[in-house]
Amino acid sequence: MTKIKSGFRLCEVGNEYVIVAHGLENINFSKVMNLNEVAAYLWKAVVEKDSFDAEMLTELILAEYDIDADTASKDAGEFIAQLLEQGLAE
Repeated sequence: MTKIKSGFRLCEVGNEYVIVAHGLENINFSKVMNLNEVAAYLWKAVVEKDSFDAEMLTELILAEYDIDADTASKDAGEFIAQLLEQGLAE
């Protein structure tokens, strides 16, 4: 199970979504994560949850977007991997 770390929030800048840190302990300008529409949707859906996994994200994608289950599952796994890689989740 995965959880979004505290100290980060989603901002919409024009037509783009960006995760930004708030609080001095989280500031690292070398790491900025841009999100597409699907990733921003997932972030909004799980940011307050105690935990989530790829299966939950896959279900969220399938409920919101006209996409096949294999692609949704792949996208969910990639989203989690990116969050972990960028230090935004644990």
